[in-house]
Amino acid sequence: MALVFTALADSGCELMLWAKQRMWMNGGVLWDKLDPKQCIALALVSIGLYGFGMSLNDIIDRRRDRQISPQRPLPSGRIGLGTAHVVCALLALLALFGGEIYTAVTPDAGLSLWLVVFTGALIVFYDFAAKYLVPLGLLSLGLIRFFHAAIAAPKLPVLWHPLLLEAVRTHFLGATILGTTFDWSDFPYYFAGSGLGWFWLERLRVEKDERP
Repeated sequence: MALVFTALADSGCELMLWAKQRMWMNGGVLWDKLDPKQCIALALVSIGLYGFGMSLNDIIDRRRDRQISPQRPLPSGRIGLGTAHVVCALLALLALFGGEIYTAVTPDAGLSLWLVVFTGALIVFYDFAAKYLVPLGLLSLGLIRFFHAAIAAPKLPVLWHPLLLEAVRTHFLGATILGTTFDWSDFPYYFAGSGLGWFWLERLRVEKDERP
């Protein structure tokens, strides 16, 4: 749990961005847009999800750890397997409890609880399968971080309307170059363009390596 503050930073950053957006739209002071109940509930979600992922990972890796890290709590016997399962389950329930509270105290946050469940499912997928395949593991970790951060404000368009670009779009030139609208149907084109770009660069690299 030493790095649990990285999870708290992800969700906290999203909450701050949402508060900043509301401050720009409605005026006022940033701190007035932050509800302590939301902050506490979001902290419970982050701690629960992070702890759930770490404890589940230790349970799955216990046999391997007996050989390469016998000093860890499970292989050394300092924590029993049954106790580890109970702790893992309690941390998952803590995340769900925090998500339920956050949904209750936050307007238009019905999607947040579903994102808690979905992020937990991604964590399970990573621990059981994705971590053994490097590309899939890295992709899964990125998705876990992204959806975990999105729990705080699912409707905040951080991906396509970040605050810096919103400021650029207030001018005619910025709006003309970047555009002002977004549609989910644009994503296939983004993926296709990224894939073609990667293929082109990879081909250039291969041709360069083959040159005498």
